[in-house]
Amino acid sequence: MSSLQYVRDTSTNKNRVLEVDSSCKLSVNDATAQSTLSLMNGKITTCDTSSITVTSSALPTGGATAANQVNIINDTSSISTDASTISSEISGMNLKITACDTSNIEVVSSSLPSGASTSLLQSSANSTLSDIDSKLGGTLTTSSGVSRNSGDLAVASSVTSGDVSSSVDANSYKNIAVFGNLGASGDVEIQVSNDNSNWYNSDKQIWSNYSSYDLYGSFQCDARYIRVKYNITGTITIRYALMA
Repeated sequence: MSSLQYVRDTSTNKNRVLEVDSSCKLSVNDATAQSTLSLMNGKITTCDTSSITVTSSALPTGGATAANQVNIINDTSSISTDASTISSEISGMNLKITACDTSNIEVVSSSLPSGASTSLLQSSANSTLSDIDSKLGGTLTTSSGVSRNSGDLAVASSVTSGDVSSSVDANSYKNIAVFGNLGASGDVEIQVSNDNSNWYNSDKQIWSNYSSYDLYGSFQCDARYIRVKYNITGTITIRYALMA
């Protein structure tokens, strides 16, 4: 029985003998197959990472390299537990925080945009508010004195009906009282003026009572000057009081 093996050559449609090397291995020289294999972009979905050696040339742009990989699971010694080291390493990272517990965040001015409050300003504000609260504690007392003035228009003076008293400058006052005694039944009228020259009768007319002939009237006046017109003839006493 012949030990030769033949295959069909599709190019020439002839039979050819299969040849092996000195180790009895079949030698295949297929340039097309080798070229195709070299261009295959395999994607590995599952693998045993303990058997893989990663090199930077085998990674896409931006991927981790063998030089910067850390075996976190099996080599905890490579993880820094020093707070200052961790803080330094994190400061170089460009992080965008979408949710956080603000109660544990210390705000520093270097991390804030222009115009934002800093921890220093917040501390100063808290101190100022504390001072205000301390000073407002207890009872807040205010006082304002009442400005008053008073005088006489006629004291036991003889007058004729139609006479007028001297004027009173009530510029700093609003509340006015006129009181006294007419010695008989009668009345007085209040006249007002802004220039102490042109006088006008007001709507205030004060009558004496029927027994003692005393009189009293109070009113508010926006005009600067006031005076009294006597509608009685006799001996009278008229006084005034002003209050702001």
